[in-house]
Amino acid sequence: MALDETSTRINRAVRAEISRQGIDGKTLAVKCLKRNPSYVYNRFRLAKPFSTRDLSMIADFLGITTNDIFRSANFDAEIHPQ
Repeated sequence: MALDETSTRINRAVRAEISRQGIDGKTLAVKCLKRNPSYVYNRFRLAKPFSTRDLSMIADFLGITTNDIFRSANFDAEIHPQ
């Protein structure tokens, strides 16, 4: 099942935000979310959405707000309209 457009953009925004800070998916999975790296890789492959709890934990880990993640997703929508 494909993700909806909003979930796709949020997943891509998370990937962009961790990249900006030089963090990889494995680090995000293990140190932030306390999960197996495949959990994050499934989200980066756009197979599953991040939960709201995930997004809150990610934002805290990155020192940003969940609103910053949503703003990043909105920016993605502006520069890559479908």
